[in-house]
Amino acid sequence: MKPLHSTPSQYLLTLLLALPLSSMAALAHAETENRAVVTPNQQISAAYAETDNIKGFTLDARLALPLTRYTGAVFTAAAYDIDGKRVGVNGSNGLSLGGELFLRDNQRGLLGFSYTQTRVDYDSPSSLPTKNNQTYGLSAQYYRENLTLSADRGITRGDSEGNNLIYGGAWYPTDNMRITAKKFGMDNAGLYLFALTAQPAFLGGDITPYLSYQTRFDGDPFTSLGITYFFQKNISLKDRDRRY
Repeated sequence: MKPLHSTPSQYLLTLLLALPLSSMAALAHAETENRAVVTPNQQISAAYAETDNIKGFTLDARLALPLTRYTGAVFTAAAYDIDGKRVGVNGSNGLSLGGELFLRDNQRGLLGFSYTQTRVDYDSPSSLPTKNNQTYGLSAQYYRENLTLSADRGITRGDSEGNNLIYGGAWYPTDNMRITAKKFGMDNAGLYLFALTAQPAFLGGDITPYLSYQTRFDGDPFTSLGITYFFQKNISLKDRDRRY
């Protein structure tokens, strides 16, 4: 497979991974009132996915910052590499860079607007050109005790165009376990995603493994296994989702 190209997305991914931990630790005891983002926080995730004819790896980083009491911003960078047997395509690799501005009341819900720039390169001998796309998104979440309901609308423009809708919910049987179920609409109507995420105490309170299962149109479902590392310890998974 081809190595990933050196692009601004790669440099930002490296920057997010290299943020000083000391600045995060200094804010560990920040106020815990109702704020969009309690304190600046960072996380990195890695995952492996496999199906009947495709296997791939992903790596992503996320940085969340408070703006005002009820507004916040999230910056993301991601890279993936896929190898598989497809008609005319042996595999692909991609990089993405994105951001989201949102309003959040951590007792009620969230409303956000996002923008993501993505570049996809296809492995030889594919004749497909490099694709550059821009995705504009709207997201909404509603919090009700141990249940979160969500809806995400995305519009993709550029070398590829598409419209997507994802809606569903997440249930927290405990503050450190999340069960997610989502359904896709529009261009991906009929697809489903199920996931189990946990933050067990024996992993130190900052490592969260997850398992997901997603249906596909052109083959067996994707099964993914991943892990997320948070740069702050001893915060429940539920609080990470709603307050960080």
